[in-house]
Amino acid sequence: MKPHAYSFSTTRHPEPTTFGEYIRKARREKGLRQKDVARATGVDEMTVVNWKGYRSVPLRGRAQVVKLCEVLGLDFEVIAG
Repeated sequence: MKPHAYSFSTTRHPEPTTFGEYIRKARREKGLRQKDVARATGVDEMTVVNWKGYRSVPLRGRAQVVKLCEVLGLDFEVIAG
């Protein structure tokens, strides 16, 4: 019986390309929960949940998004594209 060959893909966790992916990755790297991010940015937890789903940076509430970037150590200009 031949042993199984396993292949490992380096693209399993690609670099973030959407606003939501940037948030998720940065939050996890900092060990923060969505609740923690919500408190630090002055929004409710559902707002953070909704941000996570965005494919692009929401224009409404730009000041909150800038604060989010400060909390998570993200560059607003980079994620805004």
